[in-house]
Amino acid sequence: MGTTSSILREQELNEFRKLNPDEETDFELPIPPEKRKLTDKKGFVIFGILMLILVPFMIYTLVKSDIRRIRHGIDSCGNICGVKNSKVSGVECSGQDYTNMPYVKVNVLTNEKSCTDECPPGYIQGDNSCYGGDPFTGDVSIESVDLWVYCLNLWWKFIIIALITTVLCSLTLILFRYFPGVLVWGVSILSLIVAIALTGIFWWAVTQTRSGDPDKPGFIALALISTIFTISITILFIFLFRKLQLIILLYKETTKAMFAMPGIIFLPILTLVLQLLVLALLVTTTTFMGTSAELKEIENSGNYFYETNGVVKFTMVFNVVVTIWALQFFAGCQYMVIAGSVGQWFFKGDPLKAPIATSFTNTMRFHLGTIAFGSFIITLVAIIKALIKSLISNARLRWLVDCCCGNIEALLKFLSKNAYVETAIYGQSFLRSGRRAAKLLITNLGSVIAINYVGDFILAMTQFLILAISTAIAYGIFLNESFVVLPTVFAFILNLLIVLIVFSVFETIVDTLFICFCEDTALNDGSESKPFKMTTGFKQFMDKSQQVYERN
Repeated sequence: MGTTSSILREQELNEFRKLNPDEETDFELPIPPEKRKLTDKKGFVIFGILMLILVPFMIYTLVKSDIRRIRHGIDSCGNICGVKNSKVSGVECSGQDYTNMPYVKVNVLTNEKSCTDECPPGYIQGDNSCYGGDPFTGDVSIESVDLWVYCLNLWWKFIIIALITTVLCSLTLILFRYFPGVLVWGVSILSLIVAIALTGIFWWAVTQTRSGDPDKPGFIALALISTIFTISITILFIFLFRKLQLIILLYKETTKAMFAMPGIIFLPILTLVLQLLVLALLVTTTTFMGTSAELKEIENSGNYFYETNGVVKFTMVFNVVVTIWALQFFAGCQYMVIAGSVGQWFFKGDPLKAPIATSFTNTMRFHLGTIAFGSFIITLVAIIKALIKSLISNARLRWLVDCCCGNIEALLKFLSKNAYVETAIYGQSFLRSGRRAAKLLITNLGSVIAINYVGDFILAMTQFLILAISTAIAYGIFLNESFVVLPTVFAFILNLLIVLIVFSVFETIVDTLFICFCEDTALNDGSESKPFKMTTGFKQFMDKSQQVYERN
């Protein structure tokens, strides 16, 4: 503690807050709204510039698009089936009236397409399509061609699965609040049992698969991965056996903050909805842009295809970049709102008056520019990584670049999150808050390692168990369908997204409590004039964590 106090001296704090030496240094944390100001206007400037670039290109591509090409299909001359087509200059076979011919007949051998009023014998009817040919072997089935459409028709089952996963996550958080010891020990033991059981199942599948079966290499790969994973968590479980009591205490203090503000649990749901809307917008605009193309003849064959030009390709890539930024932005908003709420709980105590509303108002009024700037930096690193990887063909170099850039990206995300916490507490800019957060983390490096050392394992195992249970339920729901594997994979991805977003609240509270602890020890010394704000339980956890780290 003495090291922290010596580094974060009073004049340093004044410099961080941009105070004059003669100004009052006794202040309230988090900084109240009337003493805050708009931070990082440059974030809005960058956002405005990107929008000025994207909007004209987006308008150009959408104007030239025609979604009917996907909905109805086209023949080999670019005419849309089921509608009356307009004449295209220079294309003699264009302008056909296919009002009464809604089906696209596709010869899978020659890839020739034509419009027809019904599917001829020997062809398999799909969604406005007929698949076949002469001689048609029957290798192409409606299930393989329209598998994506098949999965979309199961949308109501995916909604049920999403609700089940959300309920499992909510029940887990409730258990962390009231029975942290039971849950921590239960998750540790059950994770090990499930991992061993899955490993046994995969190796059993390997022994039951005949030699030469195309599925056998896949089962062997799954068995090996499962074996390595099981051995790894067994070693970690043995190594962390004596430290589980620390995890129980940490989660108990974290859930105190969470359940003092129960509305905080709904913030990830709002974030999920917003991020799904952004992704839906990306899929919609990309689908429209994919139909923004010009007819080109195939080597004087009389057949034509739609070719996407460079402008459309640039717009699609740029649209993806803006989407990544938007996803990071909404995640940052969630992080700062939660951090501000927890900061008020930590420094002002319980009960509180509308901490979430206050934090939300502070974020929306003063700090959106900070979040925009921080999320832009993370997006920029992701773009640079993608560009470098695209220019390298060597697999080992690509792996090296991915490893280095991935670690840099992870470090920036870690520092950005802690910068958001400092901004939520002090109301300062992104770079200024980031420097202070980095100094706090370096000064308390032992505690940082201790928290990640004893906390991440159980949290990861908890999420693993929720994923395993929810995916098993999804498999049972799809068991009577014609296809099981692909819908189950989609359900797993959906479950993973929900689990990561819901448990981000828990992780955010842990990170915020630690920064608040560092600030508390920097500003106060435990005396009557400057008492610590932290709870007795949290102080006990931090002391024990430091002891464990020093002992090892």
